[in-house]
Amino acid sequence: MDFLKYIAKTSRINQHPLGEKGTIILHNSISKKANQILELGCGSGHTASIISNNKIKYYGVDSSKEMIYSANKRKKTINLNNVTFLLTTNSKLPFPNNFFDLVFCESVLAILTFEESVKYLIEIYRVLKKDGQFIANESLWINTTSKEDINRINKLTNAKFNLVQASNKMKLKILLKSINEAGFKNIKSTLLENIFAEDNKLSKNKSYLKSIKYSKKEKIKSLLNPFRLYQYIYFKINELKCLENGKFISSYLIVCKK
Repeated sequence: MDFLKYIAKTSRINQHPLGEKGTIILHNSISKKANQILELGCGSGHTASIISNNKIKYYGVDSSKEMIYSANKRKKTINLNNVTFLLTTNSKLPFPNNFFDLVFCESVLAILTFEESVKYLIEIYRVLKKDGQFIANESLWINTTSKEDINRINKLTNAKFNLVQASNKMKLKILLKSINEAGFKNIKSTLLENIFAEDNKLSKNKSYLKSIKYSKKEKIKSLLNPFRLYQYIYFKINELKCLENGKFISSYLIVCKK
Protein backbone atom coordinates (compact mmCIF):
# COMPACT_ATOMS: atom_id res chain seq x y z
CA MET A 1 0.00 0.00 0.00
CA ASP A 2 1.03 3.59 -0.61
CA PHE A 3 1.70 5.32 2.71
CA LEU A 4 2.01 8.83 1.27
CA LYS A 5 -1.36 8.58 -0.50
CA TYR A 6 -2.87 7.35 2.76
CA ILE A 7 -1.42 10.38 4.57
CA ALA A 8 -2.90 12.67 1.92
CA LYS A 9 -6.34 11.04 1.94
CA THR A 10 -6.59 11.20 5.75
CA SER A 11 -4.91 14.62 6.22
CA ARG A 12 -2.36 13.21 8.67
CA ILE A 13 0.37 15.54 9.94
CA ASN A 14 3.87 15.47 11.47
CA GLN A 15 5.12 12.53 9.38
CA HIS A 16 8.82 13.39 9.67
CA PRO A 17 11.75 13.13 12.14
CA LEU A 18 10.59 13.82 15.74
CA GLY A 19 7.13 14.72 14.43
CA GLU A 20 5.92 18.08 15.71
CA LYS A 21 9.07 18.49 17.84
CA GLY A 22 11.15 18.36 14.66
CA THR A 23 9.00 21.07 13.06
CA ILE A 24 9.29 23.23 16.20
CA ILE A 25 13.08 22.96 16.05
CA LEU A 26 13.04 23.87 12.36
CA HIS A 27 10.58 26.73 12.92
CA ASN A 28 12.77 28.22 15.66
CA SER A 29 15.79 28.13 13.32
CA ILE A 30 14.10 30.37 10.74
CA SER A 31 15.53 33.86 10.38
CA LYS A 32 13.13 36.58 11.55
CA LYS A 33 13.93 38.42 8.32
CA ALA A 34 12.36 35.67 6.18
CA ASN A 35 9.16 36.97 4.58
CA GLN A 36 8.99 34.91 1.39
CA ILE A 37 9.10 31.18 2.23
CA LEU A 38 9.00 27.94 0.25
CA GLU A 39 8.32 24.50 1.69
CA LEU A 40 9.53 21.66 -0.50
CA GLY A 41 7.20 18.69 0.06
CA CYS A 42 4.35 20.50 1.80
CA GLY A 43 2.30 17.34 2.44
CA SER A 44 -1.20 17.95 3.77
CA GLY A 45 -0.43 21.59 4.57
CA HIS A 46 -0.21 21.66 8.35
CA THR A 47 3.21 23.32 8.56
CA ALA A 48 1.82 26.24 6.55
CA SER A 49 -0.54 26.95 9.45
CA ILE A 50 2.45 27.27 11.80
CA ILE A 51 4.55 29.52 9.59
CA SER A 52 2.14 31.70 7.61
CA ASN A 53 0.88 35.01 8.93
CA ASN A 54 -0.03 38.45 7.60
CA LYS A 55 3.63 39.37 7.08
CA ILE A 56 4.87 36.09 5.58
CA LYS A 57 4.08 34.85 2.08
CA TYR A 58 4.22 31.05 2.13
CA TYR A 59 4.43 28.73 -0.89
CA GLY A 60 4.22 24.95 -0.59
CA VAL A 61 5.04 22.52 -3.41
CA ASP A 62 4.56 18.78 -3.62
CA SER A 63 4.85 16.18 -6.39
CA SER A 64 1.70 14.39 -5.17
CA LYS A 65 -1.62 15.65 -6.52
CA GLU A 66 -3.33 13.96 -3.56
CA MET A 67 -1.18 15.97 -1.13
CA ILE A 68 -1.89 19.25 -2.93
CA TYR A 69 -5.62 18.50 -2.90
CA SER A 70 -5.42 17.75 0.83
CA ALA A 71 -3.40 20.91 1.52
CA ASN A 72 -5.83 23.11 -0.41
CA LYS A 73 -8.75 21.54 1.43
CA ARG A 74 -7.08 22.42 4.75
CA LYS A 75 -6.36 25.94 3.48
CA LYS A 76 -10.01 26.53 2.55
CA THR A 77 -11.41 24.97 5.73
CA ILE A 78 -9.28 26.92 8.20
CA ASN A 79 -8.97 30.10 6.07
CA LEU A 80 -5.20 30.19 5.68
CA ASN A 81 -4.06 33.56 4.35
CA ASN A 82 -0.99 34.33 2.26
CA VAL A 83 -0.63 30.64 1.40
CA THR A 84 -0.23 29.04 -2.05
CA PHE A 85 0.07 25.31 -2.73
CA LEU A 86 1.39 24.15 -6.11
CA LEU A 87 1.84 20.76 -7.78
CA THR A 88 5.33 20.13 -9.17
CA THR A 89 5.98 17.15 -11.41
CA ASN A 90 9.78 17.35 -11.51
CA SER A 91 12.75 19.00 -9.80
CA LYS A 92 12.32 22.24 -11.77
CA LEU A 93 10.75 24.69 -9.33
CA PRO A 94 8.18 27.11 -10.88
CA PHE A 95 9.75 30.26 -9.44
CA PRO A 96 12.21 32.89 -10.70
CA ASN A 97 15.80 33.25 -9.54
CA ASN A 98 16.46 34.90 -6.16
CA PHE A 99 12.80 34.73 -5.12
CA PHE A 100 12.78 33.32 -1.56
CA ASP A 101 14.27 34.32 1.78
CA LEU A 102 13.94 30.73 3.01
CA VAL A 103 13.45 27.25 1.57
CA PHE A 104 12.91 24.31 3.91
CA CYS A 105 11.95 20.65 3.76
CA GLU A 106 11.24 17.77 6.13
CA SER A 107 11.75 14.12 5.12
CA VAL A 108 12.09 14.97 1.44
CA LEU A 109 15.70 14.81 0.25
CA ALA A 110 16.41 11.51 2.01
CA ILE A 111 13.65 9.56 0.29
CA LEU A 112 14.42 10.84 -3.20
CA THR A 113 16.99 9.14 -5.36
CA PHE A 114 20.42 10.67 -4.83
CA GLU A 115 20.34 12.12 -8.35
CA GLU A 116 16.96 13.76 -7.72
CA SER A 117 18.12 15.26 -4.42
CA VAL A 118 21.12 16.85 -6.16
CA LYS A 119 18.83 18.42 -8.79
CA TYR A 120 16.57 19.83 -6.07
CA LEU A 121 19.53 21.29 -4.18
CA ILE A 122 20.62 23.13 -7.34
CA GLU A 123 17.08 24.45 -7.81
CA ILE A 124 16.78 25.47 -4.15
CA TYR A 125 20.02 27.43 -4.50
CA ARG A 126 18.70 29.12 -7.66
CA VAL A 127 15.41 30.33 -6.16
CA LEU A 128 16.98 31.60 -2.91
CA LYS A 129 18.02 35.21 -2.52
CA LYS A 130 21.63 36.01 -1.62
CA ASP A 131 22.17 35.04 2.04
CA GLY A 132 18.81 33.23 2.00
CA GLN A 133 18.41 30.23 4.31
CA PHE A 134 17.99 26.58 3.47
CA ILE A 135 16.89 24.30 6.33
CA ALA A 136 16.32 20.55 6.16
CA ASN A 137 15.04 18.06 8.73
CA GLU A 138 16.08 14.63 7.43
CA SER A 139 16.62 11.04 8.62
CA LEU A 140 19.86 9.63 7.23
CA TRP A 141 21.79 6.37 7.45
CA ILE A 142 24.44 6.36 10.15
CA ASN A 143 27.98 5.90 8.86
CA THR A 144 28.28 2.32 10.12
CA THR A 145 25.13 1.07 8.36
CA SER A 146 26.16 -1.55 5.81
CA LYS A 147 24.95 -1.74 2.21
CA GLU A 148 23.32 -5.05 3.08
CA ASP A 149 21.28 -3.49 5.90
CA ILE A 150 20.32 -0.52 3.73
CA ASN A 151 19.12 -2.78 0.94
CA ARG A 152 17.27 -5.05 3.38
CA ILE A 153 15.46 -2.20 5.12
CA ASN A 154 14.57 -0.39 1.91
CA LYS A 155 13.23 -3.60 0.42
CA LEU A 156 10.97 -4.00 3.46
CA THR A 157 9.74 -0.39 3.59
CA ASN A 158 9.18 -0.29 -0.15
CA ALA A 159 7.06 -3.45 0.06
CA LYS A 160 5.01 -2.23 3.05
CA PHE A 161 4.88 1.54 2.51
CA ASN A 162 5.79 2.08 -1.16
CA LEU A 163 8.74 4.29 -0.20
CA VAL A 164 12.28 3.84 1.06
CA GLN A 165 13.60 4.59 4.53
CA ALA A 166 16.32 6.66 2.85
CA SER A 167 17.99 6.34 -0.54
CA ASN A 168 21.07 4.13 -0.61
CA LYS A 169 23.65 6.97 -0.64
CA MET A 170 21.92 9.15 1.95
CA LYS A 171 24.48 9.39 4.73
CA LEU A 172 25.21 12.73 6.41
CA LYS A 173 28.68 13.18 4.92
CA ILE A 174 27.40 12.62 1.38
CA LEU A 175 24.41 14.94 1.76
CA LEU A 176 26.54 17.73 3.26
CA LYS A 177 29.00 17.37 0.39
CA SER A 178 26.14 17.69 -2.12
CA ILE A 179 24.82 20.79 -0.34
CA ASN A 180 28.29 22.33 -0.46
CA GLU A 181 28.72 21.47 -4.14
CA ALA A 182 25.38 23.14 -4.91
CA GLY A 183 26.98 26.38 -3.67
CA PHE A 184 25.73 26.72 -0.09
CA LYS A 185 27.89 28.15 2.71
CA ASN A 186 27.91 28.16 6.54
CA ILE A 187 26.58 24.59 6.56
CA LYS A 188 25.77 23.26 10.02
CA SER A 189 24.27 19.90 10.97
CA THR A 190 23.02 18.86 14.41
CA LEU A 191 21.37 15.71 15.71
CA LEU A 192 17.73 16.58 16.34
CA GLU A 193 17.68 14.68 19.62
CA ASN A 194 20.42 16.97 20.91
CA ILE A 195 18.46 20.16 20.17
CA PHE A 196 15.01 19.79 21.64
CA ALA A 197 14.48 21.14 25.15
CA GLU A 198 11.51 22.35 27.17
CA ASP A 199 12.21 25.96 26.28
CA ASN A 200 12.14 25.15 22.56
CA LYS A 201 8.42 25.69 22.21
CA LEU A 202 6.04 26.76 19.48
CA SER A 203 3.94 29.89 19.52
CA LYS A 204 0.52 28.38 18.85
CA ASN A 205 -1.31 30.88 16.67
CA LYS A 206 -4.98 30.65 15.68
CA SER A 207 -4.19 29.00 12.34
CA TYR A 208 -2.18 26.30 14.09
CA LEU A 209 -4.97 25.55 16.57
CA LYS A 210 -7.53 25.41 13.75
CA SER A 211 -5.27 23.07 11.77
CA ILE A 212 -4.85 20.71 14.75
CA LYS A 213 -8.61 20.65 15.27
CA TYR A 214 -9.16 20.00 11.57
CA SER A 215 -6.69 17.09 11.57
CA LYS A 216 -8.37 15.50 14.58
CA LYS A 217 -11.76 15.64 12.84
CA GLU A 218 -10.30 14.15 9.66
CA LYS A 219 -8.65 11.36 11.66
CA ILE A 220 -11.93 10.43 13.37
CA LYS A 221 -13.72 10.54 10.03
CA SER A 222 -11.13 8.25 8.44
CA LEU A 223 -11.35 5.72 11.28
CA LEU A 224 -15.11 5.45 10.72
CA ASN A 225 -14.39 4.37 7.14
CA PRO A 226 -13.76 0.57 7.07
CA PHE A 227 -11.11 0.77 4.35
CA ARG A 228 -9.26 3.67 6.02
CA LEU A 229 -9.46 1.84 9.35
CA TYR A 230 -7.91 -1.22 7.70
CA GLN A 231 -5.12 0.99 6.29
CA TYR A 232 -4.54 2.57 9.69
CA ILE A 233 -4.13 -0.84 11.35
CA TYR A 234 -1.99 -2.15 8.48
CA PHE A 235 0.48 0.75 8.69
CA LYS A 236 0.57 0.71 12.50
CA ILE A 237 1.47 -2.99 12.53
CA ASN A 238 4.16 -2.50 9.92
CA GLU A 239 5.57 0.54 11.71
CA LEU A 240 6.12 -1.72 14.72
CA LYS A 241 7.87 -4.24 12.50
CA CYS A 242 10.20 -1.47 11.33
CA LEU A 243 11.14 -0.17 14.78
CA GLU A 244 14.59 -1.72 14.53
CA ASN A 245 15.31 0.69 11.68
CA GLY A 246 16.06 3.27 14.36
CA LYS A 247 19.36 1.51 15.01
CA PHE A 248 20.49 2.34 11.49
CA ILE A 249 19.36 5.97 11.03
CA SER A 250 19.77 9.33 12.76
CA SER A 251 17.78 12.53 12.25
CA TYR A 252 19.53 15.82 11.60
CA LEU A 253 18.71 19.49 11.31
CA ILE A 254 20.81 21.02 8.54
CA VAL A 255 21.00 24.82 8.27
CA CYS A 256 22.93 26.78 5.64
CA LYS A 257 22.93 29.93 3.51
CA LYS A 258 23.24 30.84 -0.15
